[in-house]
Amino acid sequence: MTARREQDSSRSNALLAWVAAAAFVAAAAWPSVAGSEFPLVGLRPLSDPRAGWPLAGATVALAAFLSAPRWHSRRTLLACAAVTLALFLATVFFVAPAAALVFGFLTGNLVRENWRPERGGSAGGISPK
Repeated sequence: MTARREQDSSRSNALLAWVAAAAFVAAAAWPSVAGSEFPLVGLRPLSDPRAGWPLAGATVALAAFLSAPRWHSRRTLLACAAVTLALFLATVFFVAPAAALVFGFLTGNLVRENWRPERGGSAGGISPK
């Protein structure tokens, strides 16, 4: 992958994470700010402080990490993909499957961009670049 393409991909992943972070923080803060239920039904479970604030905080941390390209290496991005997969599973079970789609896309992007087939004589598995 060329450097320009990697930079564009990194920016798009960060943008997608910030959109998710904004939605999660808005849903978590909505009851205390507006005093009513969150208007988007799929994100209403985030209004529960036991689920909403931890997921919102983790999403903001993920977005901040993806926005700092100096921290990116193949290993850190693969670790980030694992964290994103964990966020996907937590959101599927505690919030709604539709709300977890953004984490599914991010996990797929991070894994696709940072893993390649092994070159050489082993069993043809997948190894990190």
